[in-house]
Amino acid sequence: MKAVVAISNALETNRTLQSLFLHHNNIDSQGATAIAKALTVNQSLRTLDLHYNDIGIEGTVAIANTLQNNESEITIIESGW
Repeated sequence: MKAVVAISNALETNRTLQSLFLHHNNIDSQGATAIAKALTVNQSLRTLDLHYNDIGIEGTVAIANTLQNNESEITIIESGW
């Protein structure tokens, strides 16, 4: 969890990262919620890969709600098994 929080904190200030591949990182719903929080301010990310994590419904909803209210244009969000 500490690593996901560190990544989320970095996303909040980063203005150049366009792709982030976090597959197979044991990210749970709390981690996904932290990423969702970071996406509320990050405007540069275009691709987010969350394959093979256990973000669950809560994490999925957090990210979906953020994207719905965010003006950035993330074109690919991948999650699932």
